[in-house]
Amino acid sequence: MFMDTNVVEVEQALKIDELREAERQQAAQSGALGRFRNLPQVLRTAGTLVILAAAAAFMVQQWSELGHIMRYYYFLGFTAALTLAGLFCGARWREDKGARTFLGIAAAIIPVHFAQLGALIYSRTSEMLTSHGDIPEYFRWVAPDMATALVTGGIGLAALSVVALIAFLALCRSQAGILTAAYIGVNALLLIPSRDPTLMGILAAAIFIGVAYLDVDKFSGNSAMKTKEGALIRVMMCAPVMLLIGRGIFLYPTTELFYSLLLAALTVFLAFFVPNYNIGREAIKSFRALSSFTAAIAWCLAVGELNRLMPIDNSLLIPFGALPYCAFLVLLSFVTPNPQAGYRKFASVLALGSAGLELCYFGGLFPTALLVTISILTLAYGYAEEQKVPFLSGCLGLVFGLLYHIRYAYENYAIDGWVSLAVLGMLTIFTSSFIERNHRELTAGIRNFREKFRSWQ
Repeated sequence: MFMDTNVVEVEQALKIDELREAERQQAAQSGALGRFRNLPQVLRTAGTLVILAAAAAFMVQQWSELGHIMRYYYFLGFTAALTLAGLFCGARWREDKGARTFLGIAAAIIPVHFAQLGALIYSRTSEMLTSHGDIPEYFRWVAPDMATALVTGGIGLAALSVVALIAFLALCRSQAGILTAAYIGVNALLLIPSRDPTLMGILAAAIFIGVAYLDVDKFSGNSAMKTKEGALIRVMMCAPVMLLIGRGIFLYPTTELFYSLLLAALTVFLAFFVPNYNIGREAIKSFRALSSFTAAIAWCLAVGELNRLMPIDNSLLIPFGALPYCAFLVLLSFVTPNPQAGYRKFASVLALGSAGLELCYFGGLFPTALLVTISILTLAYGYAEEQKVPFLSGCLGLVFGLLYHIRYAYENYAIDGWVSLAVLGMLTIFTSSFIERNHRELTAGIRNFREKFRSWQ
């Protein structure tokens, strides 16, 4: 009996050891298989980096023997080869990951094509021929004549439109049409033969806002655009504006207005487009607060550039610099659900402060009227919204403006001292009579207002 029990225990122990050994072998095989399964992804990533490195090497390689036109056609052939490789993987091997990788790379370098074509066309304009001689050689693209540049541009535009359509059909078939039209349309703006910083700033701002609107309206809510391929496409849509900005900053002279336009576009994006994404209430507040900061910088740069181009009278510079920014803060308060009072308080204090500085530095009827008008508006807003800061600021501004106006009228219209004293005495008696006649109503009104004022924010 004892021997039988020992035999059973030994057999069970052997079975347990066999099971453990089988599990170890299975785990080792699974690990090796898992590593092998990850190998294609590693190879695709490495291949992508090598291809991008080849494209970068192409940009800096010396092509003086072939000329710039042949240089471009070589790059177009390189892109066509990537497209054909993607079609081969998809149609012949039925392997979609490699196909999407090839086609994604081909679509991603399309903005570089348009930058090159734009440089070829621009090289034959009078603007280029008379300036910009300090561009690095590897960024210089020169066509022999305008006809050759335009023909090359037409061939490139047609070929790249086909490449984009094929790529987007593979990456996001449901949105392929609108993606192709938008992508080629945005990139085509790089062909405009001008490097004027103001025009480039307007184009960059317009492209940025247009792409942001398209992303919010068409892509952010589309499930197909939330995949890895969709994220890649949404990043690719920003490439043309990045090229436009980079080209303007590093290769050509810029102005303060150029940066002002870029910051204005960023302000619009932060204030009005970012809240459409599902990022949380606190994040939206932070981005809108950041937009008020970028708006201030943008407007300061714009005022500086405008003052340089069309000198603004010193007596108008303070309100011209402050009041439009105050208007933006008020506009921002209407689209901000919770801390709108903060924007309006700051706008009211800034507007009153700028009008007060204008009055102190320059004086005259216009600054006085400006301060009184802003004070009345601020006072009325503070009373209507039950806000202490705007109400008290408006009251102080109004008193200061009226007192200054009385002093200004006295000094400029040379009213004799006895007349002023007589008028002041008459006004004092009229005031006492008014208070005597309506003291109960005035007392009750002041008491009610004080109780109401305590409850204000």
